[in-house]
Amino acid sequence: MFLKYAQILLPNALNEDFTYLAEFEIAIGDIAYVEFGRQKLWGLIVEVNNSYNLNLDINSHIIFH
Repeated sequence: MFLKYAQILLPNALNEDFTYLAEFEIAIGDIAYVEFGRQKLWGLIVEVNNSYNLNLDINSHIIFH
């Protein structure tokens, strides 16, 4: 199974990125549609990792990009 972890910058007041799991090919600069709480938001992928950093909380899966 193909898994990547993406840091996604969302349009909210928290001024930080959030970690999401992708089951398809993604790249830095892609726009992704994700769940954030009860909302679904568009965000910018700012970092992509092949492995999971235990210090990061995974929010959800990327719905599509």
